[in-house]
Amino acid sequence: MTSNAALLGWVGRIARLTQAAEVAWCDGSAAERRQMVASAAMAGALLSESKRPSHVRRGLPLPSAQGLDRLTFVCTPTRAESGSANNWMAPRVAYRKLERLLRDSLGAGTLYVVPDVVEEPASRQGRVLVELTNSYHGILSMGVSARMGREALHLLGESSAFSRGLHICLSNAPKHLLVCHFPQDDATWSVSS
Repeated sequence: MTSNAALLGWVGRIARLTQAAEVAWCDGSAAERRQMVASAAMAGALLSESKRPSHVRRGLPLPSAQGLDRLTFVCTPTRAESGSANNWMAPRVAYRKLERLLRDSLGAGTLYVVPDVVEEPASRQGRVLVELTNSYHGILSMGVSARMGREALHLLGESSAFSRGLHICLSNAPKHLLVCHFPQDDATWSVSS
């Protein structure tokens, strides 16, 4: 779907880390959305209502917003850069912790690549986010509110300037829930959030 070396390298690195059995590139098409909804419903991850086009996510209980605040970190080189109201963790420490949680986490699962345009594509502010996930809910949510797929990859071209999102749901959540923002790397990694 792309020849972008930076993107392919990052996707390959995460696929190896998680030991994903398959990597699937999302194109944002209506057919893909129908297939995702059907797959999610068959997996028990979604309750579908036939009378309206809405879907309810079925998942593990998560902590309250206050509990999630304690598990969310801004990972900057210094504590001062993270802001006084945020939890801080050194980037090297955070990446090590996340990699331990994610190592071999997908096994026989699929890692979905979700390219997305943030802002209007024609805008000078148009920015590409590429989220890697195993979450049907994440893919379906981005498909509703975003311009995902080929349009995003076209806008990105061969540039290495894209936001990197990683969202992996583990079956033993919320025990291993963690969200880390890396402003210097233009990345956000979340586990079971």
